[in-house]
Amino acid sequence: MLLNRKVAEEIKSLILSFVDDVLNRRIVEEPFDITEFSKDRPFHAALVPEEIWKASKFERSFVTSLGQIGWEKIARIIGEAKRGSAKNNYKISGDLHQGELTTIQKIIYELEHKVGKEVKRKPNWSKEKEEIDNSKKGEQVLVEVISDLYVESKDGSKLYIELKSSLPNADQSRISKEKMLKIYCLKRDETNEIYFALPDNPYRTKEDYNWPHPKRFFDMSDTNCVLMGKDFWDKLGGEDTYEELLVIFTEVGKITKKRIREEFLGI
Repeated sequence: MLLNRKVAEEIKSLILSFVDDVLNRRIVEEPFDITEFSKDRPFHAALVPEEIWKASKFERSFVTSLGQIGWEKIARIIGEAKRGSAKNNYKISGDLHQGELTTIQKIIYELEHKVGKEVKRKPNWSKEKEEIDNSKKGEQVLVEVISDLYVESKDGSKLYIELKSSLPNADQSRISKEKMLKIYCLKRDETNEIYFALPDNPYRTKEDYNWPHPKRFFDMSDTNCVLMGKDFWDKLGGEDTYEELLVIFTEVGKITKKRIREEFLGI
């Protein structure tokens, strides 16, 4: 077992606490009200059973909360256990040349917008880093970046990871790309790797990944800067970490599925 019993129990406890929070929000704090829903969406309410809309509300809360908090904490637990040290929301600061910052903004803008008659820029991590390396000029500016996950191994190697849900929006993707380029500038002299990571891949393969927003900023098939699903979890914790994590989720699911059916759906 790559993930020992203590680590597995910590992850299980985190998942159970997370589900508790979602249940509390959907049952106590913001319960589904079919009367109010019918006023807002009368045609929808007229055609589809109430249980479907109620479950839909729960699904949105669950996915949003897991994407914002849950994955980062689970990744920190695994990174700390398998590599030595891991932190969420890790602050990085230092001086960058104005030329580097200008080039970063230019790259981000051109990934979003077509410039004149030129073909719209395509994401290319290696080329982007090379452009920034050639722009070290101008006065220095103090820059601060917060990395979603920072992991340091006992051999001194470091991971800086922007960890988002499997279908991130445009703002999340753009901000992550900008942060990654700044981290590269600040830490280029260290032994490190910088990644945009997704906990799973609803398109199954990297080649088939087709959610449009991150594709504007990342070559989603480039393993030098993008990790998804099994590639991410195994990079963090070692081979087969993904499978072990799925076993943990399945075990906890025996408890949470029963609770959700009884407490939320009333069945």
